[in-house]
Amino acid sequence: MKFKLFGLFFLILTILFGLFNIKPTLAASYTLSGKVTDSSGTGISNSTINVVDTTTNIDVNTTSDSLGNYSLSIDGGTYNVQVTPPSGSNFGPAVTQNRIISSDSVINFILVSSGTVSLSGHVYGPQGDPLQGIILSIGGNGSGATATTDNTGAYSMQVLPGSYTISGNCERGNSNDMPDACQISSSYNALSLTQSTPYEINIESFLSWIFNLMQAYGRINEN
Repeated sequence: MKFKLFGLFFLILTILFGLFNIKPTLAASYTLSGKVTDSSGTGISNSTINVVDTTTNIDVNTTSDSLGNYSLSIDGGTYNVQVTPPSGSNFGPAVTQNRIISSDSVINFILVSSGTVSLSGHVYGPQGDPLQGIILSIGGNGSGATATTDNTGAYSMQVLPGSYTISGNCERGNSNDMPDACQISSSYNALSLTQSTPYEINIESFLSWIFNLMQAYGRINEN
């Protein structure tokens, strides 16, 4: 009888010990970093970067350093990231919305003079390689602009605020991650630009816009 009571007492202690030693699962944290510059690539210091969780509305913020760089640690999730230029700088704000952060991420911002907005980012192929030499054009709202991606796949265009469509074409350049020729159109989905916006483009996003390949790869891979 004593043995049974001792065993029961030991079992209860084991359960209680387990309950009091349950460790909460911590959300994974990642580094969000980047640079705030003007159209010439010069860093803009003292810009305020607000990172707002779209689910909880919790706002984490920091400021850019003397070179325009910023860095902060956030939990994985979906965020709106807004940059407010320093007071008296004559630059307009910039925003990127619904960015999913599931790993260390880099978001760069290009600020332009108040009254205009910029659309900037990179163009990547289906294997994640930057695509050089793609000519992108945006038009609408009585304004338009054209840019050609550089060897890092980067592009930047400045226009008045409004709704725009984007188009482009490319020929095989230095990257093997490019079709022999392609045409790009976003006529179904207008881009509403109210603030300077970083926008990363890849073949998967083009597919949702109607990415017409004149000579198909024969395969579409995720980045």
